[in-house]
Order: sequence, then C-alpha cells, then structure tokens
Amino acid sequence: MVDLQRQQEVAFGHVKPIISFLFKDYRFVAVGNGLLWSRDWRTVADFLIAYIEKCFGAPWYAEEKRIPVGAAHPAFEWFEGLRAFQKRNNGNQEPGGLFFGERDGPTAAYLLLAYDLFILAHHQALQESLLRRLRRKESFQGARYELAVAALFIRAGF
Repeated sequence: MVDLQRQQEVAFGHVKPIISFLFKDYRFVAVGNGLLWSRDWRTVADFLIAYIEKCFGAPWYAEEKRIPVGAAHPAFEWFEGLRAFQKRNNGNQEPGGLFFGERDGPTAAYLLLAYDLFILAHHQALQESLLRRLRRKESFQGARYELAVAALFIRAGF
C-alpha cells in the first residue's frame, strides 16, 4: 500500500487519488464530493475531455464554434486541435479500439487545462468565478495562470 501511494505521489504529486470504478458498463468517477458517470469513458483522456466540456458548458462551445478559426477563444482553439489530432490518428488503433499517437501542443494544452480543473474540483477548490473568467477570452490568460498555480500548489502538498 505504501509503495503504491509513493508511486502515485511521484507521478501526480500530493493530489487525492482518482476514484473510479466500472459498474454495468458505466465508468464512475468521483469529483470532490460528487460522482460523474458515462458509458463512453474508456481512458483518463476520455473523462478529462468530457469533464472540461461540462465545466465550460455546451452553450459556450456552441458560441465559440461560430467564431472564425484564429479569432476564437484559446481553449476552443486547443479543443479544435485535439479534434484534428484525433482525426489524424484515427487509423492508429489498438486491438481494443483505442487509438494512439504522439500528443501535439494543442492536445497537451487542452488536456492539462482539463486536468487542472479536475484537480481543483476534486479538492473542492474550484470556484465559479474562476470558471467565468476562464470562459471569457479577455480574461483567459490570467485565469489560466491562476488555475495552473493553484493546481501546482495542490500537487506540491499545500
């Protein structure tokens, strides 16, 4: 038990462990004191992509989709980069149906944003005011920096 806990600390820092289980074809994941579930989550990345979409909201994505490429919100540009990555690597499938490929910058940025949101929410430190600022293009960079710092402090054990 101690070795497993130490391995987790080395890999992820001092974050609460991800609590996840399968039940009747559904993947359940604890987030803070809540529980989310889906039949579609086969990997951590699947969960994170769904989680950030929940945080930002379907209306936000619909609005950003109407904005021309290059003028949209940075997080939406990363999302579009992730979708392009998925299309490029769609033919690289493993026997279980999962695809693989070397992650690019937009994909890494989007998944790290999602993971930082998850860390704060899982530690019950994610505030709606921060989410509002993250959704606004004008305040995104500052809010993203605050989110990254907060997530790093949690990983460091504070």
